[in-house]
Amino acid sequence: MSDPIEKLNSLGDALEGAPMPRPASEIRARGDRIRRRKHATIAGVSAVVVAAVAVPIVALTGGGSDDSPDIAPSPTISDPVPVPSLVLAEQNLLTSDDAIYPNGGADWQEIDTFEGDTQGGPASPCQRSSLAELGAEPIFQRQFDFVVTDTRDVEPSLYFNQVVAEFPSGADAQAAYDEVKAWHDDCLPSPAEFYNAGEFTPVAVGIDGSAEVQLSTFGPVDEALDPSGDEGWFLETGLVLTGDRVAMLTQVVHGQDYNWPEGTPVEQMLPVAAERLALGNDETAPEDPSDTGEGPTTIPEDFPLTAGWPEDDGSSEYQLDQPSIDNQAMIPAGDLDGCQSIDAGDASDRLTARLSIGSSAYSREVQLFASPDDAGAFLDSAQDSFSACAAEGPTDTVPSFTTEVLSIGVGQESWLVTRASDGIGRVVIYLVRVGNAVFIHLASDEGTGDTVHALVSESGTSFADVIRAMYDLEGGDPAPDLNAPAATTEIPDNFPLDAVVDGEPPTSDGETTVDGPGADVAGVRAQTACGATLSMPNAGDPDPEHELGYSVSALVGYEGRTLRAYPTVQDALDQLTQLRADLQGCDSDSEGDGLSDRLWRTFANHSGYDAVTFGYTYEIEDGVGAPAGQLYTVVRVGNAVVAIEWSGEYSAEYQTTAAPDQVELARLIAAEMCIFTVDGC
Repeated sequence: MSDPIEKLNSLGDALEGAPMPRPASEIRARGDRIRRRKHATIAGVSAVVVAAVAVPIVALTGGGSDDSPDIAPSPTISDPVPVPSLVLAEQNLLTSDDAIYPNGGADWQEIDTFEGDTQGGPASPCQRSSLAELGAEPIFQRQFDFVVTDTRDVEPSLYFNQVVAEFPSGADAQAAYDEVKAWHDDCLPSPAEFYNAGEFTPVAVGIDGSAEVQLSTFGPVDEALDPSGDEGWFLETGLVLTGDRVAMLTQVVHGQDYNWPEGTPVEQMLPVAAERLALGNDETAPEDPSDTGEGPTTIPEDFPLTAGWPEDDGSSEYQLDQPSIDNQAMIPAGDLDGCQSIDAGDASDRLTARLSIGSSAYSREVQLFASPDDAGAFLDSAQDSFSACAAEGPTDTVPSFTTEVLSIGVGQESWLVTRASDGIGRVVIYLVRVGNAVFIHLASDEGTGDTVHALVSESGTSFADVIRAMYDLEGGDPAPDLNAPAATTEIPDNFPLDAVVDGEPPTSDGETTVDGPGADVAGVRAQTACGATLSMPNAGDPDPEHELGYSVSALVGYEGRTLRAYPTVQDALDQLTQLRADLQGCDSDSEGDGLSDRLWRTFANHSGYDAVTFGYTYEIEDGVGAPAGQLYTVVRVGNAVVAIEWSGEYSAEYQTTAAPDQVELARLIAAEMCIFTVDGC
């Protein structure tokens, strides 16, 4: 089973052909870590990690991205968000409340749930093989009865079911998804005499990924069900792909017509099915352990510390040190050698494991401390050590290194440390606390520093079972109430919305007009995409009591920024979810202004927050087209959302270059938005 960080932005595919990780100590011995730039972001939720230790909850980005999608964050005490499901299970299936037949007279009621997709016969009349034969494990299926609301009678000739499956990788899931679509494009259900395949059409869903629905017909209907011979079978199929997971919804009914003005049943169920596939069901999601009490004192012998690591292929290069307290701990071994000493604390129990495959190396460790406070103190000391890394070098023979420390949303408290060289060398470290337990994962290699996020993805998509085991060691508290009133909904007058990455903010002169920051400043302007008004703070829907705006107008373009605080975390989450739904499937549109079509796309956003970066440029045909466009980044922290707009003479190539700069600016502002989290700054 692959882990939820694609789950760290679905970047694992970028590792194909790259060198495997080298031990951090070996890289340090070569002098590769000469210059490190502190770049700590506090109170953020790493989209990368969330992708990885939860499930590809996709950053909920829209279609058209030229990079892998960002992942939505998992909950933390400081910044609660929906809890991604670490392990595919029954909780990822629709329930009776979710499964609808919107005619007002009947509904689907679940009758059976089992592992696998062939126990009750094929899930779809077009299914040609088990999903297991396509590489899926695990697989879960739920079957539903068609129940008449008034009489509670069951109509046995109609049926609906859902299958969810997880694959070894996102690429495997995509291949299976395409295969399932092919089944339904070329099908003749037994004993049908004809089959008319409908087109698969996109359905907007609130997660990153894709969903499609197809309506096909076949027949004839048996005379016992249709004495007049006027009816046909309607096969409605819904498919969802998110990260390494696939869901298939199959509904078969018969009748003379199939008219649904508000959308067909499966079409209406797909957004919920997509959410369940990625996040699971709130009623069965794992709860955060309590920070009170001493917690466990020993680690079970069967603790899955090496879960997700590559299996032994018989190569002489495969060297595994099985989990043991007898293995040297990571700190004295030099694995966690930051830029200042780390207080190792006094762990009551420990397991350490190491794996090397050629030039690749991995280290993992789990420790139990006397209390959650002691475990937290260790985590603080470790992240402080890496945050203290200062800029040095480079030299003529050794590249510089950049060290970044991101607060992420795994477990109760967690940090992601990345070290990227200007040349050869990448290091990724995860530090995760659950109750009084601490987990450390380290991977390093000789890949180039500009691909460090690929190593982040590979690492994060490997240890979901470890995090699950940590939860199993602990008790649980209720998940945070996302609908509770936020503690802070007012924006301080001195909030640095005019921040710049380098230098000083611009000032007004004969060619430039600067307005704000202020509550009445327009900031980001209203925008539409494919007919939908984009859901982000903007001047078209002002809220001066809870908003701050800033703008810079010049001859060459316009920059707008708008920050808005919402009443609850859920309200802010809903804004980002709706924005992603607005963008889903919108590849091009026209403003009706006589200009060429606008070409929309999304960009990778590695800010470490719940964020979306997207924009449009005008289509160029035969050298004709306006050299202009707009670029946006929208970021949520706690119950607040900031939007940034850049408008100017953008070519598609220039916009691609500008997107990372806008993300960097957004991350700078987002770091100040910690005031809108439960824990504050």
